[in-house]
Amino acid sequence: MPRSGMQEPELFDFSNFPQDKLVSAAAHKVLMSTGHAPLYALEQITLFLQEEVQAETISDRILQMIDVNLTALEDYIGKAERIRNTTFPTNYVWQIR
Repeated sequence: MPRSGMQEPELFDFSNFPQDKLVSAAAHKVLMSTGHAPLYALEQITLFLQEEVQAETISDRILQMIDVNLTALEDYIGKAERIRNTTFPTNYVWQIR
């Protein structure tokens, strides 16, 4: 619930989004069947960027800017994984309930 005076952010409407930009059903199935979907997606982004660099459709400067964001994404994935795998002592769980 937004604070008073703040507007609720609008969700992106994908109904008008070009279908070739979305993940196909087959690709979604592959993504979900991997052992770790976020790392698989990151790997696919990296492979795509390598192909674009080889085809010379992305400049080195643009690649550097994208790389900063991919590195941050990888860090966030690692942090989320660490939180997910952290065990919570049962004494605390009993007190919370």
